[in-house]
Amino acid sequence: MELTIRERLMLNSILPAQGDIVTLKIVQELKMALAFSEEEIAEHDIVTSDEGVRWNPESDEYVRDISIGPRAMGVIVEELERLNNAKELTANFISLYDKFMEDN
Repeated sequence: MELTIRERLMLNSILPAQGDIVTLKIVQELKMALAFSEEEIAEHDIVTSDEGVRWNPESDEYVRDISIGPRAMGVIVEELERLNNAKELTANFISLYDKFMEDN
């Protein structure tokens, strides 16, 4: 699935920190796939600070294709549904929600 820098960060922020061992291994693998490479950090000026993560605004449309298996998709959909039902989503989640909930 093609994800922007913002979407990768948002997705990483909602992945569960607890669960059964299978879920935790799926989440661990997904976090590694969402992580930024050294080349991406340099090319897009990605910087982490006390205020959060910043990047070159010209890179807002940059996307990377992230492979997401069916179990990882289930974890993501479940978490997005939970956040939606609890009314805890913000406007930043709209594109991410649309991408993952389109067929669900």
